[in-house]
Amino acid sequence: MDSPSPSAPPGMNDLGYSTDGGTTDRVLSPTSSALVIFGILIFLAGVILCALRERRRQAQPPPPPPLVQVQHLELPPLVQQDEDEAAAAAALSRVQRSAFSVEEGGEDIECTLCLTEYEEGEELALLGCGHKYKIACITKWLHVNANCPLCRVDV
Repeated sequence: MDSPSPSAPPGMNDLGYSTDGGTTDRVLSPTSSALVIFGILIFLAGVILCALRERRRQAQPPPPPPLVQVQHLELPPLVQQDEDEAAAAAALSRVQRSAFSVEEGGEDIECTLCLTEYEEGEELALLGCGHKYKIACITKWLHVNANCPLCRVDV
């Protein structure tokens, strides 16, 4: 039979077994009991955190449905489209045309509508106010507006 050690409580050996009467029931020391209780508390905290995460995940709104892409959208023709076309054609007929040259360009070397530089020999439109534009750019502009983009003088 094991003899009790000086560090063990009375009636128990170093391994926590009873030394009296031959019973083999193990009795936990106070330190061991505290560790078991601490482990149980950690486990319960983990369970609670998992439950809270699951509740938060379920409370989030579902993702929005995917956007529907429209392949082609037909708009009804504008009532004034014919009038606008006629006004644009009339304005373009009053525009003077000239070819760009670097010597004559001076400070005016880029189209203020598309912001690209004029190329040598490119056809430009000279409005009555004196402003120059690329033919393609001013044609698009005159379909929407009947005035100079810079000074707003009627064309």
